[in-house]
Amino acid sequence: MDSLRNDEVAAALLRLAVVVDDELPKPYYRSEGEWPVIAAGHIARMAEIARSAALLIQADAQFDAYALARVMYEQMVTYCWIAVEPTTHIKRWKDTAEAHQLAAHEEAKRYGIKMLTPKQVERAKGKQKLTVEQMAREADDYWAPRIESFRVLSGKKHKLDVLTITGLYLGIYRTSSRIVHAQVHSLEGVLRQVTSAKVVVERRSAPTVSFAPTIVPMFAMAIEVHRKQFKWPDVGKVRDINKDLMWEG
Repeated sequence: MDSLRNDEVAAALLRLAVVVDDELPKPYYRSEGEWPVIAAGHIARMAEIARSAALLIQADAQFDAYALARVMYEQMVTYCWIAVEPTTHIKRWKDTAEAHQLAAHEEAKRYGIKMLTPKQVERAKGKQKLTVEQMAREADDYWAPRIESFRVLSGKKHKLDVLTITGLYLGIYRTSSRIVHAQVHSLEGVLRQVTSAKVVVERRSAPTVSFAPTIVPMFAMAIEVHRKQFKWPDVGKVRDINKDLMWEG
């Protein structure tokens, strides 16, 4: 596989963001319900992430862009999962937020800080947190048979394709956690082994991206789901952009 150049990936991300921006601003009204505005909000947020990632890639901040790929993945998975069954999943999504707030509140109490009111604490009790892996599998099961460009887990053993939503959990989310959580691998971008007895610490740049798949297919997946439900944005443009950076491995 030929390496993808920084300028190619950055340009693709900016082009995807423009596809979304061409549809915004878009007004919504209470009578339409909460899902259309939540859905559009997720897509707009991913356009922001795409622009930020493009800037980091253009600045040769490879590891920082890699960390942002993890952010994009979690945003994409959450959106695609909610879209499976908005009525019930929006509630579970909100329950997850309250469960996280309660956990933070309990931690803050150790420092004499109260983040929630007694009423908010009571309401958050018993709320369950969703996991990214759980949402990814449920989103895959639902959307792969319904959207032609999505890849399906194939065979009786469900051989994993890295460009399924579930496959990207390992391909991006798990691997990038090494950078996000300051594990040993987080220093690879600034250390260079010269000899067995000599290591140089430096900041260096590279003309090609150091990770694949990139953020591009993740954003494209979310746009495909949004188009399926709301008839925007232009999915033809999205497929052309994604095809230009098709990653196989």
